[in-house]
Amino acid sequence: YAAAMARHFKKPLVVYEGLKLNPPWVCARFHQFMLEGMRENVAAAKAMGLTYWPFVETPGDTGRGLVRTLCADAVLVVTDDYPQYIVPAQTRAVAASVDVAVHAIDGNGVVPLSLLGSPTARGTFDEDNWYYISARTRLQAARFLEVEDRRVVAISFNRQGVVSGIRELGAADGRDVAVVRRETPVPGNERTLLQALFGNLGRPGLAGTGASNPANAGGRF
Repeated sequence: YAAAMARHFKKPLVVYEGLKLNPPWVCARFHQFMLEGMRENVAAAKAMGLTYWPFVETPGDTGRGLVRTLCADAVLVVTDDYPQYIVPAQTRAVAASVDVAVHAIDGNGVVPLSLLGSPTARGTFDEDNWYYISARTRLQAARFLEVEDRRVVAISFNRQGVVSGIRELGAADGRDVAVVRRETPVPGNERTLLQALFGNLGRPGLAGTGASNPANAGGRF
């Protein structure tokens, strides 16, 4: 999207990446990973002919006002529309501090996740698979609902949270669930309803006041 806008406005594309000293859950290990990634981005941008400006905050240089300065001569700011962590707050702060339009683009997949909403169901043993289920039903004469049309869209994510696959499931993908009506056997004799209701009549200690009732025994049991 950013490259397309740069071609549309006939302006150079500048990629900025900043690294703060104290984001939430910061640690030296994470910083090391990000610094290595920024070094790789320098080489990748050079190979692609892009202008890449990385910035790493230091105790003596916080970079305050840097983004606003970079945007002074820009026609558009494009950032990631990521719904978690500190990104939404940073996007709002940038939009409030610059005088140009800020476009937040969801780069996770073809369809932005914000348009899909919450899934109807998720995977039973993992949350990497989301299922969106819609159905059209019709009320029959006998007051039974008949499903006329059903659509199931399954979206899979990789470990980085990026969409890795989108599938539409049909009737051929369904599986019939066989209901097992067997009962688990219980030791002892089978009792009828009347035996269960009146079988304890006349038996001592079960009326709630006898000494053999554990509730009336002192101490712990």
